[in-house]
Amino acid sequence: MSIEGRISVDATFHDKSGDEALNVVSLSASREYLTGKVAVVTGTVGASNQTFLTDPSTYRNAAGSIVSFENGVSVIAFTCSSEAQLSEVSGSAYSRVLANTPVVLHPETGGIDGFTIRTNSGTATYTAVMYGS
Repeated sequence: MSIEGRISVDATFHDKSGDEALNVVSLSASREYLTGKVAVVTGTVGASNQTFLTDPSTYRNAAGSIVSFENGVSVIAFTCSSEAQLSEVSGSAYSRVLANTPVVLHPETGGIDGFTIRTNSGTATYTAVMYGS
């Protein structure tokens, strides 16, 4: 299976002070990916750590085939319906995830061999898209 995709960041804010000047602050960046592997994980998580190892993998691609990330996962795009924490299994990277606000996690070096998620309280639904090789 070949892939074609992108990971984008887009932020735009308009000054609504009511004056006649239109002030806009914006940032837009995107990176295209034409090779590699992609898998998605969805489910429910609570206040206890839920761990996802990336190799060996039980994650499936769009065709239903198992995706093996021999070199780890290099990017995780993640969103959760409640405030949560997303971290590498090794503990070297950590992100606070606000409710319904997507985040992108990149490792400092190499690939992510796994990650953990948990909510700060209660349960929530999540989606994680993993990209790697």
